[in-house]
Amino acid sequence: MNTALWITTGLLTAVFLFSGPGKLFVPREKMAAMTDAARWVLDFKPCTLKAIGST
Repeated sequence: MNTALWITTGLLTAVFLFSGPGKLFVPREKMAAMTDAARWVLDFKPCTLKAIGST
């Protein structure tokens, strides 16, 4: 049971690292072009977006 919990924890950590903080390296113009809902990124400075993405 303990091994299954560690495997699940590792998989969830990988999903988190590739989904959230991975966006720190995407330019904001490209991120805004992904969907219409992502246009809000153009309202913020790049350093502010990196702070949001790192939390």
